[in-house]
Amino acid sequence: MIYLGEVGKATKLKLINNMVLGGYMAVLAEAMAIGEKAGLEKELLLEVLSNGAGRSYVLEVKKQKLLEEKFEPHFSVELMYKDLHYAQDLFKDFKAFSMVLQNVKEVYGFARSKDLGHLDFSVVYKIFKTE
Repeated sequence: MIYLGEVGKATKLKLINNMVLGGYMAVLAEAMAIGEKAGLEKELLLEVLSNGAGRSYVLEVKKQKLLEEKFEPHFSVELMYKDLHYAQDLFKDFKAFSMVLQNVKEVYGFARSKDLGHLDFSVVYKIFKTE
């Protein structure tokens, strides 16, 4: 357990963490879809990414969902979108900017527009695969 002391710091940290989480999943989903369109097998892509520079806890946890394309929710698109929206507010509060956050949020916004909001946030793989 990490104790942050001041009230509100844990929320800020959670939003920053979820920005990384959402961004990583969006990049992973896009890379997987591009790899498949290039003729690479999904299993091979996941194996290489799992053992190379793309290795991460997120990939390990979401690998099975990506393989089976079963996206029952663990952390939904709706929740990810909400946290990314709040992260944008946090950036504004501190007069900071992000070149990435807006685009990551749009990925999940697009998934919401396709009625995928109730599914696990890893479902963004499907929007890159089909678009």
